[in-house]
Amino acid sequence: MMIDTHSHILPGIDDGAGDMAEALEFVQEAVSQGVTVIYATPHSCDGVYNCERETICLAWQKLSEAVRKENLDIRIMPGSEIRLNLDLLNLLDAGHLVTLGEGGTF
Repeated sequence: MMIDTHSHILPGIDDGAGDMAEALEFVQEAVSQGVTVIYATPHSCDGVYNCERETICLAWQKLSEAVRKENLDIRIMPGSEIRLNLDLLNLLDAGHLVTLGEGGTF
């Protein structure tokens, strides 16, 4: 089992995959290299790409569905690349941040 814990694979929300077709190309390449799980970790709270929870979760759901439709043998998990900042704990406590696998809930 190979797990990619850091990817910008969600389409159109940060500096990673530009659209769904490109995201699926990235997923297909990962599968060909033996990756079985990818954590989608778009930028959050970095001052440039401030991807919000709802945006990340919606993009993750759409990509996961596209992966299922393509019958790709891989699991896409939610997450985010969170830059340290003074509001980090407040944002986490308020439920605004997406953690890796949402703390084991997925």
